[in-house]
Amino acid sequence: MAFTGNGMLGAMVTAGNSTAAPGDIGSLRVELGRSDVIDDRMPNSPHATGETTKCDRNRLPIGYFQLSTVGKVIAGSMRLRLHDAEVTGVLTTTKGTVRFTVLTHATTDVHAVNYVGTGGEKENAAWMWNARQGDSPWFSLCSQKSKGVYVGNPSLRYGVDTRSNIKFTVQPLISGASYSTAYSERFEIDGSRTLLVSTAQPQGDTNVWLTGDNTTASSLSATGEVAMALGLGWRGLRKSHGVWWHAFYQASFVTVSDPRMESFYWSQMYKLASATRGDRGGPSYATYDHTGPWFTPSDTCCPLFNWDMNLPVQYQVIFGSNHPELGYSLARLLADPVVYNDLARNVAWISTASTSIDPDLVVSGPNGIASYRFIENNGTQLPGYQTNLLWVLINVYNLYRITLDITLLPPLYSLLRASVNHQLHLAEKDRSGVYHMPLTASPEYPIGCLEGCAGGDTTYQLALTKWGLRTLSKICTVLQCDEPRQAQFDDLLQNLADFPASSTLPIGKGRGLQISRGVVVNTSHRHYSHMLPCWNTGLLSWEVPEERALCLDTLDNWHGGCNAGACARGDAVECHPSEDMTWEWDAFSYPASSAFNTRAGRSDAAWGNLTLILTTVWPERQLTWGCPHDGMAWPGSSDTKCIGASMQPNTFQGENGGDGHADPTSETPLAMAAAVQDMLLFTDDASDTFRLFWGVPTSVSEASFHQLRVGGAFLISAKMSSGTTHFMVVRATVVESMACVFFPPADWANLDLAVVSDAADVVLSKSTAHDGAWDLTGLTVTADALVYPTARVPSADDLTIGPADGDARLYNWWGYHAGGAGRGVNTSANRHDADSAL
Repeated sequence: MAFTGNGMLGAMVTAGNSTAAPGDIGSLRVELGRSDVIDDRMPNSPHATGETTKCDRNRLPIGYFQLSTVGKVIAGSMRLRLHDAEVTGVLTTTKGTVRFTVLTHATTDVHAVNYVGTGGEKENAAWMWNARQGDSPWFSLCSQKSKGVYVGNPSLRYGVDTRSNIKFTVQPLISGASYSTAYSERFEIDGSRTLLVSTAQPQGDTNVWLTGDNTTASSLSATGEVAMALGLGWRGLRKSHGVWWHAFYQASFVTVSDPRMESFYWSQMYKLASATRGDRGGPSYATYDHTGPWFTPSDTCCPLFNWDMNLPVQYQVIFGSNHPELGYSLARLLADPVVYNDLARNVAWISTASTSIDPDLVVSGPNGIASYRFIENNGTQLPGYQTNLLWVLINVYNLYRITLDITLLPPLYSLLRASVNHQLHLAEKDRSGVYHMPLTASPEYPIGCLEGCAGGDTTYQLALTKWGLRTLSKICTVLQCDEPRQAQFDDLLQNLADFPASSTLPIGKGRGLQISRGVVVNTSHRHYSHMLPCWNTGLLSWEVPEERALCLDTLDNWHGGCNAGACARGDAVECHPSEDMTWEWDAFSYPASSAFNTRAGRSDAAWGNLTLILTTVWPERQLTWGCPHDGMAWPGSSDTKCIGASMQPNTFQGENGGDGHADPTSETPLAMAAAVQDMLLFTDDASDTFRLFWGVPTSVSEASFHQLRVGGAFLISAKMSSGTTHFMVVRATVVESMACVFFPPADWANLDLAVVSDAADVVLSKSTAHDGAWDLTGLTVTADALVYPTARVPSADDLTIGPADGDARLYNWWGYHAGGAGRGVNTSANRHDADSAL
């Protein structure tokens, strides 16, 4: 499946059919999606089932266009061109050919499909619209939940706009809202034809769901977009579309000597900008859930938000990408007053201490929420995951760290204050003056946590509570706020229980940070909630020896046992699950391990974590978990499902591959791109220092980047080849950014460094606060600072960043084609064709 998108609209372009092998050309289909086309059966409404994710506030299908040909298709090819953000291809039939180009316009909510036929296809090839009835794809489950009385939405309506002759379909919803798809064709002067399509769901920017019949509004909105596109034509649309995308890619540059890794990274940048934008309106604000704007009812498992890991890690790639504008989608969604009120309503089922004047906020459920209204079901009780919201808010605070945009802080402060308010109400002080947390859950740990983790004080809750309290104080300092509860917050922070940990248990049997006071990590845990103090929060520092030792014990214990290190070597062996701490790992575990290993200075392991999962591509390969335990997903469970962890040839993660197919999800690929950034450059969460090339092993012959972001709103560029780092350039992006602290790469250790800058006051000196680091002061927004070893003055070639050379057999590796994504090796690929062949 090739994919296009503009943050709101998305399209999956598929070849083949249900009986064809993947990649076989039997038909061509463009499946339409839109991120805010969702049902809106709110709790206690007449037709709500109580199953929010798949029946009440779930994504709804739209429909697809199928290419109709007069001849039988006998051959074909298709390519997703990342640079131009379009899918191009050709079908050969027994009667002629059809060439096509598909794009979802970058700034206008229109899909455009330009095509031209030859021979018998010249006049007869056509795109046929197949609207899907807008009911839940999980109809049988919904009927079961509602005791057989699930009521579908009203039937589709078909029409033609009399003024423009634009055809449309309207899907009314049982609530009175609707969404509509409009379409039309135009003939181009070169003899080709262009199909123009738009889907609209006319909700207000204030995230208020409409009531009553608004089917006219949705059809007018969709037809209006198509009418505007008809006036521009194919050439006009394609030109403006290309201008946006070409400018997008110029914001930063990353190249490494592994072509699979490099092209995968750029595929994620394309995917990210296709799935989210920071300037779209409510109710979705184009926020990126796990599926994005792509929805194919037959193979989509996760068009929802999981707050207990998936959503937080999915947005982390924005931190270093130099595309902070994309992060504003999440920030604007959470700042929406309606969302704020939803989060406050959730606490009503948990805490009576929350009031309308001084509310608490929470998202506690382990299950995903499918719409952009985050109301959990009545009856949600402890234990739950009481700090999910705080983990998501880390991304908003990180957006501030990389931009210093102070406008982000007032709404973030309100959200953060109410979130830690909830923790304050949950905490209980013992006789010695130490605050403890009640029995709450820790995401996905299978033993000892079904009714709340034994002993309370889960590391997950303690870590995020401490992060929230610390960050609240930092924001208050910037905003100069007068916080009436500051003394209570300080008391909780200073006296909150220490993280439960063991220094005596063996590696693989519970050493390091624990799940909770009474639960150690002694069985495989695909999640890493207990490791948050060492990553993403800055609570434990890798610079402080005793804290580093605790983090290393925790990391080693997490993937200990008979396969210890196998994720780095790619040579995992069969052994009894009780002796293997990685058997239950899912695909998303590997980028997390890479990020931890980078911070530990284990570059070979960091790189190996990613290369293993990059070469595990469905359907050729998948890492199964659950099966080694005689069919049980973990010891003592009744879950017999065997899950497959794999990538798909189009770089989505293949989720649930064990059931015979792989559903496309996004959190793992985006987390992997963030891990690539970390290997090149990462900001230390504990100190706001940054580290250069700490995760790049000596086996990587070349790695360079231009304008990646770090905390403090700096842009960094650097080049490394054959183990030698040639230079680093630092650019301040705001006037507040005048000084930074960095740890040099390994090959600069014990070397004297020099700086060259047009800014007269720039000074480079060894840091007195951080052993082995350097201070760079006097920076300005008008002048770069070039840093290099005094003994190795870089030449003009050294200062030039260009595409890294790699194994030519691995170029254009991604996609359904011979020699790609694990299907043999293509020895004739062109190095500089960076497209993803599909």
